Amino acid sequence: MILTTAPFIALFLAPLSARGEQVTIKSGGASFPAPAYLAAVAEFNTLYNADIGSFSYAVSDTTTGQKNTYSGDYNFGGSDVAINIAQPNGTRLIALPAIAGGIGISYNLPGVSQNVKFSRTVLPRIFDGTITKWNDPALVKDNPFLANISQTLMVVTRSASSGTSQNMFRGLALMDASTGYANSPFLAKGFKLTMKNSFTAATTASAAIIVGSVAYTMTYLNQLEARDLELQSPTLTTTGLIQHINGEFVGWSASTGKLAVSSIDQSVVQNMDEATQALNLIDTPVAGSYPWTIVSNFVLNPTNISSDYMTTIWTLRFLWFLITHEKFSANAGFIPIAGTNIEDEILAHLYNITFQGQQIYGLSVCDPLPDGTYKNPCVHGACDNPYPFQDASIQCVCEFGYQNVNEDNCSEPAPFFIPGTLTTIQWALFGTGAGLVVTLIGLVYKNRNQPSVKAMSPLCSINILGGCFLGVFAIIYQAATQNHSVCYGKAVIPAVAFGIVFSMIFLKALRIFLIFEYPRIARSRFLRDDVLIATSILISVFDGILAFIYVKAGNIEPGIKEFTDVATHVWSCQPRIGSENTATALMAVLFAFNGLIMVLCVLIGQVTRQAAAKFSESKAVSAMVYVSCAAVMLGLGICFGLEPKTINIYNLHRITVSIATWIVAVISPIMLMAPALHNATAGENSRISTSQRSESSMIDSVDTELNGEVKAFMFQIGLRPNRATALWKAASMLAIPEIDMLILLGGQYSGTFTFSECSIRVLEKTTVAAKKSNEECIELTVGANKTVYLVEFPRKDLMEEFRSLRSRSAMVKKRDSDSNHASSQGVGIRASVASNNTQQPLMGKLGRKTSQTSNI
Repeated sequence: MILTTAPFIALFLAPLSARGEQVTIKSGGASFPAPAYLAAVAEFNTLYNADIGSFSYAVSDTTTGQKNTYSGDYNFGGSDVAINIAQPNGTRLIALPAIAGGIGISYNLPGVSQNVKFSRTVLPRIFDGTITKWNDPALVKDNPFLANISQTLMVVTRSASSGTSQNMFRGLALMDASTGYANSPFLAKGFKLTMKNSFTAATTASAAIIVGSVAYTMTYLNQLEARDLELQSPTLTTTGLIQHINGEFVGWSASTGKLAVSSIDQSVVQNMDEATQALNLIDTPVAGSYPWTIVSNFVLNPTNISSDYMTTIWTLRFLWFLITHEKFSANAGFIPIAGTNIEDEILAHLYNITFQGQQIYGLSVCDPLPDGTYKNPCVHGACDNPYPFQDASIQCVCEFGYQNVNEDNCSEPAPFFIPGTLTTIQWALFGTGAGLVVTLIGLVYKNRNQPSVKAMSPLCSINILGGCFLGVFAIIYQAATQNHSVCYGKAVIPAVAFGIVFSMIFLKALRIFLIFEYPRIARSRFLRDDVLIATSILISVFDGILAFIYVKAGNIEPGIKEFTDVATHVWSCQPRIGSENTATALMAVLFAFNGLIMVLCVLIGQVTRQAAAKFSESKAVSAMVYVSCAAVMLGLGICFGLEPKTINIYNLHRITVSIATWIVAVISPIMLMAPALHNATAGENSRISTSQRSESSMIDSVDTELNGEVKAFMFQIGLRPNRATALWKAASMLAIPEIDMLILLGGQYSGTFTFSECSIRVLEKTTVAAKKSNEECIELTVGANKTVYLVEFPRKDLMEEFRSLRSRSAMVKKRDSDSNHASSQGVGIRASVASNNTQQPLMGKLGRKTSQTSNI
């Protein structure tokens, strides 16, 4: 499956959107709702850690929450009361209800397990310093068990900036109003708790620790902190009962809190000015409701939550997340807003918030309405993210077989081919590639009897071109909409194509190698064209089976592919969840098999590079292998080196696979076959020099018949000068005894010599290994300079044949000398002798020259 790869990269690298950047959300303020807020922040961070770099809620107090939101230090704040800070620059913060809870009175009375009842006449007097003893008659009236506790009642307070303190002051003032107590101090501007029997704790947690540790103390806490305090010191601390306006004493519970929340009329919320008012549930008249139920708010600057668009979006999503999920409030002992008359109104306010004057809700089909439904529901799909304030590019995630082209609600059936520019380019690649490959097939078939085409074996060449056409056809599968059949086709077709092309290239190169190195083996019937083609087909079938197993056993199927830079999603062939390791292992096997074929092609290209001097096709084979290998490596580098997390890289992969396939399937066969086809069409096949002999003609006969009376005998030998530093070299030796000529074809060792003047000495085998081998070696002295070469023959019979030819040449020379017969006519013979990468014509006295060629 290496028919893949390399694109017009710059064309498809569009600018990345800001969607991949992480945002930072800062918030803080009131401690009263902190347990619920912190739990929601933690889960939101976990769910969207890819989008949110940092999100925190700094617990302090209501005033800090309002001030820091106003200054822009917080994206939103927590506040237990309406906006009450100065806003000199005209900015108007708003406070929207978030959750409801209760203020409880917690105390430490050793030995007392009953709940102390705090009446509407007693509780205000404790906090203004009038009642300072636990056995004060006013307390004992409703709690007789306090009569013998004479210790001072120590009150642990919070600062006046605390929202819990401000709500408690309001509750105390309402109690005074209901009992007719004149001049209640709790609504006075700047009121502070200054009783002599009190001290102020820095935080709510500090107040809880003090009461849990010090006897005869009391404080005010939210319902969760009061519950935790009781759990930590069950024999010392208890939460009291507060008198309802109807006279009954009520303790905090989920049911008494819900009674208060459910009493809110929706018209109250609709008509509330969020910039100056907040919901007030203290002293709700509903019987059984908890008297000190309060609503905690989140504070926003509705026109400037942040100067960053994505920070604004994610802040609003979190607030929507907090309000619509009951668990964060319920798990912390609070009463959730979700499901009440308040929820829809709060969400409607959020939906109207803008960014730099622009509406940000309702831009996407996936923005839910306040009731959770959609204005334009997905027809054949669903929204991946259920939260509002989504980017306009967010579309429905379609079911298999549907897609978004002109609509964004998955109402359009998916066409067979993916719409877009990439598909157009892939079709262009297929069209040009198929046209060129078919043209090559036609030219090879038309010129199959021309010597230059016949020399490269038309049947083997057509087999290669058939594999190339399959490779070009695989480009179409890259442009197709992904389904199960396409997933199989994308794997199996390139694998079969690769197997056909490169196994045949390897087999042809191997045959060339054997011709020039081991000619006797090269004559074997196992290297005939039909055998090579059958072997190539078997290899390609096995390759296709491996690819089929990879898809089948690896559970490769259409799956949704999402990206980090855009909201677009696509269906792509990928392993089913849980099958990734199996798919990876099977892919490794498939790649290893194809990699082995490629490596063998490269190696055989290396070892046959010297054959180019005598056989031109070997050079074309090597060039094709190297170009194909380079295209494959480039494709693999891009496809496996760049993870397709973005749509741009995904498109880069698609076009890379298509272009690399085109290079291997089109450019490579052109390089292989163009020279021979050019010679055939140019009419230059009337003669073929010995440097362009076909591999098949050499298989059929190593004898080159020159005419009816003169023959040349060719020997494939090992050759090196007889000196210690010389290296052995594969060479050819042409003996023509009828004209007393010996030709050495061995690169720099090439030359033409008088055969009868050459001397031969057989070298004896002196080692055990040498005696066991078939090779025979002679010492050959040639030329006027008496140059001595060592010549190695593959077998002894070839050496003896060469020696007999030497004897025949000497006899011919003696016969000509005795008869004193002068040569009557001279006809030229041309032989290409490679010397220092040049060719020199050699002339001899021969009759008419003939040549034999046959299919390769």
